[in-house]
Amino acid sequence: MWSKINELKREGHSISRIKKLTGYDRKTIRKYLRMSEEEFLAQGCCVRHYSSRLDKYRDFIVSRLENYPFLSSAAVHTQLRMNFTDLEKFNPKTVYNYVQRIRREENIPMESEGTNRPYCMLEQTVAAEYAQADFGEKWLDDGKGGKKKVYFFVLVLSRWRHKFVWFSDRPFTAELAAYAHELAFDYFGGVPHNIVYDQDKVLISDENMGEYILTSHFRSLVGECGFKAIFCRKSDPESKGKVENVVKYTKINFLAGYEFDGMEKLNSDCMKWLETTANGLPHAVTGMIPSAMYEQEEKALMLPYNGVPTPPRQELPTYMLRKDNTISYKGNYYAVPLGSYKGRGSSVRVLENDDSLEIYSTETGKLLMRHPLCHEKGKLISNTSCRRNPDQRIETLEHEICVWFANDPSIMSYLSAVRKAYPRHIRDNFSAIIKEMSNISREALKKAMELHLDASSPGVNAMLQTARSINLRNQVREEKFTYIPLSSADMNIMDIMPDKTDMSVYSSFFY
Repeated sequence: MWSKINELKREGHSISRIKKLTGYDRKTIRKYLRMSEEEFLAQGCCVRHYSSRLDKYRDFIVSRLENYPFLSSAAVHTQLRMNFTDLEKFNPKTVYNYVQRIRREENIPMESEGTNRPYCMLEQTVAAEYAQADFGEKWLDDGKGGKKKVYFFVLVLSRWRHKFVWFSDRPFTAELAAYAHELAFDYFGGVPHNIVYDQDKVLISDENMGEYILTSHFRSLVGECGFKAIFCRKSDPESKGKVENVVKYTKINFLAGYEFDGMEKLNSDCMKWLETTANGLPHAVTGMIPSAMYEQEEKALMLPYNGVPTPPRQELPTYMLRKDNTISYKGNYYAVPLGSYKGRGSSVRVLENDDSLEIYSTETGKLLMRHPLCHEKGKLISNTSCRRNPDQRIETLEHEICVWFANDPSIMSYLSAVRKAYPRHIRDNFSAIIKEMSNISREALKKAMELHLDASSPGVNAMLQTARSINLRNQVREEKFTYIPLSSADMNIMDIMPDKTDMSVYSSFFY
């Protein structure tokens, strides 16, 4: 009783909540909360010890907790299933109580493996309508004193949380990510109508001030399978909290304490874990078994998948980075972003894809740069993003624009709207405005900004086009009403008086 009450309090529950969870009286709860463990034991309470069916696995559980003190009781339960094929069925609460008892007896406090990110619960979606996808990575012990880094892809159906996880020993490229998607669709036996993603360079090759351009492999996958790809805003995990939780669940339940013994075994064990645990046990939120609910409600509503997952090419070749942040490839030099070279031994992975060359980070597997493939020799292939001056701060660009417009409030409001609408492209948008300030009049730019601000359409490309039109109309108007000044010679003519005729001369013609 004392342990349970204090444990709930440490988890942040109020006394009212503890009363609901335990059924104990408020006075009893307050009494035990005021007591230390020594004071509680000093009262002469009888500490009874009962034998447990889990006692024969005690040594295994103790070794797991000593080596990985961050393991939850659910992760310990998973480890038991994986290592003891004859394990009898235990209630999760029984395993939880036994693990807590061992922690107290062996003095193994619960530790945190890492910091947790914040999440929020979203409303339930329609069956088969939405899914969420993400990537993860984790270092595993190889059982020989070394470490092995693995990468994994997760796809979870939003309604009943039916999950798929697949592991790779190399970072995900666009081709490998497309293959992982097809494995998931084959596992589900269908394709969800919409899939929510992060803005990952594996999936997005470029952005035109907010408009996404998909990589060729991912674009082909979307076109063939017929689903819609939806991308979250940057640094917004709550938009796809379900898959964020599955990534965390995979790490703390399946991978926690897992010893790596080859990729084939890892993926085989993962399939068993999905069947028996991740998709085979009731979900904490829905209270239903994901695999059962998927078969009953979702599978028939999924889009059909008729493809055959085909493994991509094997390991991408490695190229050494030069000090000038370039690589030498087939007689030409291809630039990478400044700062990619981090000293002797810096390298990247290269993939020749159609008419382009994709350069990936060896450490993270992320796409660093995509260049058009050059068929000549001795050329330097680069672009502005490789040579962008990192010291040119966004605030400096904004200040330059505001000064040019004499800190006009309407201009400052427009710049704020651009910041809000295109947070990832503020520098590009402000630079585009500064570039045109020497070609377009101040009045035309101001008028265009005010028009687009009133229309709630702060796109800089469209605003500059409007400004050019206004500027051209103003120039035509000025040319139409321009008077040519007289020269000095013409000024002398102004002193000459014309001859005058008496009106009587004209009268003679009429009378």
